[in-house]
Amino acid sequence: MNAEILTVLVILCITVILLVFELVRIDVAAVLSMLSLGWTGILEPAEMLSGFSSNAVAAMMAVMIMGHGIARSGIMDRFSRLVLNKAGNSRKKIIGLMSLSVGGLSGFIQNIGAAALFLPGILGISRRSKIPASVLIMPIGFAAILGGTLSMVGSGPLILINDLLRNGGLESYGLLSVTPVGLLLLISGIVFFFLFGSKVLPYSPAGEEKKTEQEKLIETLQLPHHIWHYAVPEGCPLAGETPDRIGLWEQYGINILGLSRAQEVEYAP
Repeated sequence: MNAEILTVLVILCITVILLVFELVRIDVAAVLSMLSLGWTGILEPAEMLSGFSSNAVAAMMAVMIMGHGIARSGIMDRFSRLVLNKAGNSRKKIIGLMSLSVGGLSGFIQNIGAAALFLPGILGISRRSKIPASVLIMPIGFAAILGGTLSMVGSGPLILINDLLRNGGLESYGLLSVTPVGLLLLISGIVFFFLFGSKVLPYSPAGEEKKTEQEKLIETLQLPHHIWHYAVPEGCPLAGETPDRIGLWEQYGINILGLSRAQEVEYAP
């Protein structure tokens, strides 16, 4: 084993440790790993940065940005209410509808992002339907993984495979080349949890004590669950003003439920 191989293995082990123990953000760990290969002379600067020209990297960045935009739009809160309206409190119907939705979406955005995107909605459905979150999260996670096989942009490995084929001078797959196999996998997973979920899924009863102060306030005042959190940066015209002087309700129909400063929250200011 020469020095270059040993250096690469050391960098790989350090990167794995950073990712597993979450010592730094995942993007910071990736950049540090890339720079380490350049600092140690394993790669030339041009080689070190060549990954940013990869179609796979650009595609994965694009689906992450799209997923974040969907999360910020607030559509997931509306979706969770729609699922409850359609499925009621039936655990099997909720699992079926959520799995189909997550699986379909994860075919066109990164499957990990799809699971994370639906997680707040799943927890909201769990609280409203009184179904333990442990029963809902596992099927949704598998649906996101299996849904990633619906297209060539749904999962990182498929994106990388297409890029490697293209770089090797071979014919790459089309966007929907894997769809028939992906549909079969997704439907099989949903049917399995629909039929045998009650036997294989962990059951952890959800208690009232798990509700946050904000959730108790929403239920007590019978407020809509669609609540936004805004930050007032320094230099903003709203900084230092009171809710009455701003006139948010009169001008914009916005009702302030609470104000947070550092770790303290003042409700009904």
